[in-house]
Amino acid sequence: RASNRTGGKNSNRTAGNFSQTNLPFAGKIKLFEDNKEQKGISIMKIDYRIRDDFAEIIRCRGTISKVVLPEQIGRYPVKKVAAYAFSSKKGKEDTDILVYESPEDILFGENERLLAGEEIEEVIFPDTVEEIGNYIFYNCKMLNRLEFSDSLVRLGSGAFTGCGDLEVLTGHLK
Repeated sequence: RASNRTGGKNSNRTAGNFSQTNLPFAGKIKLFEDNKEQKGISIMKIDYRIRDDFAEIIRCRGTISKVVLPEQIGRYPVKKVAAYAFSSKKGKEDTDILVYESPEDILFGENERLLAGEEIEEVIFPDTVEEIGNYIFYNCKMLNRLEFSDSLVRLGSGAFTGCGDLEVLTGHLK
């Protein structure tokens, strides 16, 4: 059952902790009471690190421009996605990382690429993600769709800097 909670042009209603009047895509926020929509399968390699009792995603590599992040890596829930994770403007790459490879990773071959900047068009966060880092989508000019749940409570500063094509922001109510 869909519930559209966006208000009119001057609405101050909020979606989670996001004030719709401060977002350039305010009229396009869709909230759903459950998360039963088919999300598809994204085959990729994920750079991550373990933080206390959860996994933090650092970078992703794959073959398609749609990124569907997993709810957990091994026994660790994915609760955070690092600063600049999808930005092609990240300075130095992290070296203290682990790599998760989906079982289908042999399909990568030479088509594997860093999923950042203009290489991504859509990102779907799992219900477990609570925080996304600063400038996570910095200069992702082709990003046009983002999906998350109401578990997301921390949005890093500058997260959407340079994302002029972002058209659809979908939030799922758990």
